[in-house]
Amino acid sequence: TDLQLFGDGEDIPEYKQPVPEIIAKGLSLFTVHVRRTGPAEQDQKLNSHSKLNCILACIQADKAGADEALMLAEEYADYVEERHRADQVMAEALGWAGRSEEGLALLEETLAARPGDGGTLNAMCWLAGTRDAVDDAMMAHCEEAVQRSSYSPGSLDSRALAHYRMGDYAAALNDADAALREHREMPETRYLRGLILIAQGDREAGRRSIAEAVAMRPGVEAEYAQWGLSPR
Repeated sequence: TDLQLFGDGEDIPEYKQPVPEIIAKGLSLFTVHVRRTGPAEQDQKLNSHSKLNCILACIQADKAGADEALMLAEEYADYVEERHRADQVMAEALGWAGRSEEGLALLEETLAARPGDGGTLNAMCWLAGTRDAVDDAMMAHCEEAVQRSSYSPGSLDSRALAHYRMGDYAAALNDADAALREHREMPETRYLRGLILIAQGDREAGRRSIAEAVAMRPGVEAEYAQWGLSPR
């Protein structure tokens, strides 16, 4: 990103001097779960405000440098028209920065302004699940998120993770299977399903599900390990 690759720019907006340290040490790459939309959905040559997926990808890749991730979220908030979406991005960035409590508090404020908003409810459920902050009150948010989204695969995946954190493996497996029936190309859900099966004692099936997830997206294992989600 510009935050890491370049120093102060010149008078020409699109021209920036490369930072010498980057030339010397090179770049490190990270495979993110976010995918850029195809040209049929969005012309990437247009520098429009519809760059949410790119912002999320930068935040995830930049998570080791928390200040940069938060800066990206703040920049996104400056031009997004729907404030609640900016809050969801900021909450995720705060989670990567080790400030998940602040992120959840922000989403609580957003939800107070938009009662019953499915996207905000799902963002809360996901953030709490990844950061192991699920309790009965959060579980109620997860339940409402699924209902408000008409049982979308994403909300089912979030609730599956919440159930897993609460130790309700049967409910977690039901949600993971339901999500995969709706959308098979979900390596994150498939990886979580493997963790659930292992927790239930079926290590062979669990390892097989994890292997399928890693084959689909090699970075999923490292990503989930950062949240303390690894095979036991």
